[in-house]
Amino acid sequence: MDSTGRGITLYGTLWCSDCKRSKRFFGEQRVPYTFVDVDADAEGLALVERVNNGKHVIPTITFGDGSTLV
Repeated sequence: MDSTGRGITLYGTLWCSDCKRSKRFFGEQRVPYTFVDVDADAEGLALVERVNNGKHVIPTITFGDGSTLV
């Protein structure tokens, strides 16, 4: 589980093509994940900015072991 206790979490937006591609990959591979729309979730946006040194870089993906993929 990631730091939120939810396994894999994909932080992104509904309009981002890279986010859509990541969601499609997880779906095709049947990998369970949680999607957080950072346009609608201030805490999600804060996490993205924290792990990206203040930058709004999406998609940002967190994993159960605490690692992050940007």
